[in-house]
Formats: sequence, structure tokens, C-alpha cells
Amino acid sequence: MSSKELPKVLFQCDFEQHPSICKALVEALKSKAPELDLTVTEVSDPSATEMANHFSGLTLRYHEQSRAKDRLSGQLVWQDQEGQPVDGPLLELSIMDSNLEGQNLTPFAHALIEVSDLPI
Repeated sequence: MSSKELPKVLFQCDFEQHPSICKALVEALKSKAPELDLTVTEVSDPSATEMANHFSGLTLRYHEQSRAKDRLSGQLVWQDQEGQPVDGPLLELSIMDSNLEGQNLTPFAHALIEVSDLPI
């Protein structure tokens, strides 16, 4: 793969359970690599597993550890070049003056993408 060629990425997220963080992560991925060939799927979609099994690129998933109205922790997980699972670092966000939602998840999503050191 040349340095100018960005990998194909399949991002799986539970949009039903975590719509705000999933949306923020999609936007963060697009912001980090605007030319990225990004496919987004709902984790609970029965075809998502089939798609992941036949996908020739990086399969990436958001895994939420815990969540409260004012605190969130989660990580990204993916497969390396040899197909081995990789758990990115666990990141936590907590706020004191409001609930976690919408725009205040954007910095968390960007930080999660950065600290994970994804191969993109």
C-alpha cells in the first residue's frame, strides 16, 4: 500500500444504544482522514457480521465500558494486518455541569481516535 493510499475501513457501532458517540466517532474518523474509504454499519444488523467476515480492510468497532449521565468510558477495537484483535486504550470522559450528549462528545471521539493510533 502506498503512503497516499488510505485503507478501507468498516466501522461498526451500536447506533441504537449509543447514537451520539457513534455519530461523533464517524465524524472524527472523517475529520482525521477525509479521503478514507469508510463504511459504517449498525452492530446489531444481521448482515454486519457477514460483511466484517468478507471485508478486505480495517474492521473497527467502538466498545463502551461504562456510561452514566455525566461519565463515559470506552475504547476502539480492531484487527491488525495479521487478523489479530487489538484493543485500543480505554478512555474516560466525565463532566460535572451537564449531561453527556451531542457536541460534548466530539472532543472525546477525536481523542479516542488519536490515542488509539489506528493504522489509517
